[in-house]
Amino acid sequence: MRFISGFAAASMVALAISALSASAAPKPQTITFLSVKTTSTRVSTSKVVVDHRDYSGKKLIGHDAVTCHIKKTAVTGCDLTVWLATGTISASSVGPIEASKAVITGGSGAYAGAHGTGSWVDLNKSMTRTQYTLIIR
Repeated sequence: MRFISGFAAASMVALAISALSASAAPKPQTITFLSVKTTSTRVSTSKVVVDHRDYSGKKLIGHDAVTCHIKKTAVTGCDLTVWLATGTISASSVGPIEASKAVITGGSGAYAGAHGTGSWVDLNKSMTRTQYTLIIR
């Protein structure tokens, strides 16, 4: 009898954890925003960090930081963190930087456990205005 009670209790705990995990998963969505450069800092010979303010239309919705890794004169990859009112989203570039593709690697708050893809389009030659699209699945 004690085994059955212990098993039943363990099963109930597992179900509760499973339900919490399922409810904590971010909902599938597409987030598109305009990223406007505010600062760029070369933190070492192999790394630069670029900060942006992020807008949806004219409304400021958050900010982001892009950390790019440099080998000689070529960008070898970039990591993006976006801070929004409901949480953060993290992504990393995939393949050559010119491909403008990223994979979403996680997040926090409403985006905890996020995964999906991302892309970007530089809107000017000086790369101070960039349109991002993040697809969370």
